[in-house]
Amino acid sequence: MKARIMEWLSGGGARMPLGIDLGTNGIKAVSMRRKGRRAVITGVYTAAIPRETAARPSLEALSAAVAALLKEHRIRADRFVSAFPLYSALVRNTVVPFRGTSKIRQVIRFQAEPLIPFPIEEVLVDFHETRAAEENRTPVLIIAAKKELVARHLQILADGGVDPEIVGLDALALANNYLLRAGDVPADELAMLVDIGATKTLLVIVRGTTVLLARNINVGGDDVTEAIQNECTLDFSAAEALKRERGGALPGADTPPAEARMQKAINPVLTRLNREIDRSLRSISATLTGSEVSRVLLSGGGALLRGSRELFAKEFNCRADYLSSLSPFAGSPPDEEMCPAAVAAGLAVQGLGFEKAQVNLRREEFSWGGGLGRAGRPLAVAALLLLLLAGVAGWRFAASFTAVRQEHAALAGELERIYRKTFPDGPAVGPAAVADEMEKRIRQYREAHKSFFSLAPTGVSSLEILREISERIPPDLKAWVTDLTIGQEEVEMTGLIDNAGDADKIKMALKTSPYFESVDVPSTTASGAKQKFKLMATIRKAAAR
Repeated sequence: MKARIMEWLSGGGARMPLGIDLGTNGIKAVSMRRKGRRAVITGVYTAAIPRETAARPSLEALSAAVAALLKEHRIRADRFVSAFPLYSALVRNTVVPFRGTSKIRQVIRFQAEPLIPFPIEEVLVDFHETRAAEENRTPVLIIAAKKELVARHLQILADGGVDPEIVGLDALALANNYLLRAGDVPADELAMLVDIGATKTLLVIVRGTTVLLARNINVGGDDVTEAIQNECTLDFSAAEALKRERGGALPGADTPPAEARMQKAINPVLTRLNREIDRSLRSISATLTGSEVSRVLLSGGGALLRGSRELFAKEFNCRADYLSSLSPFAGSPPDEEMCPAAVAAGLAVQGLGFEKAQVNLRREEFSWGGGLGRAGRPLAVAALLLLLLAGVAGWRFAASFTAVRQEHAALAGELERIYRKTFPDGPAVGPAAVADEMEKRIRQYREAHKSFFSLAPTGVSSLEILREISERIPPDLKAWVTDLTIGQEEVEMTGLIDNAGDADKIKMALKTSPYFESVDVPSTTASGAKQKFKLMATIRKAAAR
């Protein structure tokens, strides 16, 4: 129980995350909450984007749809998780010659550099450990995204009123959705996840809990719509409506002539999709070592085409069903509603902390900085509990002894209720014990999150000072900082630079900051081919914020 409380206090699992997926036809979002070790769906939301053609919606239309989604459904969430599209990312398999997540994190950019056709400083890099390390070798999936594309993704959401704490990858969100549903899946079971969207299809192949392949296929529901449009001489909207109402992946025994004509137009599109999936399977045949696909799990709006499950079962000679039908989450709506929201559900799974594939592209200058971050929520609860305790004491001076006892009992009951809601598995404790516990938690948080709470006399936090230093140092100047201490009144920095003149450049850059009263470089000494420097800066007592 203690471990679960500390996991929640440290932000390891939000109570009400919202996964949000930016689609071509609209925005899909799923909210979840924890119930023990289970995920419970609390809402599935959509905001449609009107379309007259197969063209992708504008960035403004996407932002407007996000804003409409939040406004219409009055969604409340304490963590937003969004999906960066696989078609805008680079995914590479490689092996890191050692083990340990923290060690891999330190070198992953260097490992990725020869695999990426862009300057490494222009991309954000994260990774997923695909299998357990063996003999100091760890297989990883490297995910890289150009910073300008991540910035655009965040801007779309920001314009719609969303600041995601996590930016995951849509393909891995799909994998997380499946892996939580599948539970203890056999290590040799080969599952194929096929998410058919409007403009593309996500293909994720998983063996056991290992993601073997994640691929974007440029065939989607719009291709089916356009085939109907051309065959039946309709505009895009009418063809889309006809597809939804009467379209089918397989002909029936007594298919009317009009539907048979439409079926004939659809078949080449589905054949092209299945051919691309088959090519993907062949590309990893050496890895499969004789394994056969045991099941196909479909999702996305395009998977709702009548007969899709039967078609995939026939093509790949295995079971085929909707992903949402596999061990449905508590609170799941019907497949028709849940199918298009599979990626959003996987994002919410990551927001709860249940993910197997943990990827977050909010890194470097895009790191999430909302409020006090993960520390804010538990401290707010602590403050509320302590305020209630203060109320209990205050009432002693406001009424007669009898009234005080009544109010005390009511507040104590409310305090106990909030405590039980916050810590559902905690032992029964009285108000005094709650106060002691919360004061202890606050002391722990102040120690663990000094960067948030060790404020200078001016009220400037250590994080603000760190951000100011990062922004002031010229971007073309390379400095390897080996030690940085941010105190109440002074900053001390030591590190390595290419030449002694660079220390003066850093000094002059920081002198222009309103945060520092004085900046000095007391020493520079040779250290091999580089110069070791030490810098001292006094924090201004009336620093501008």
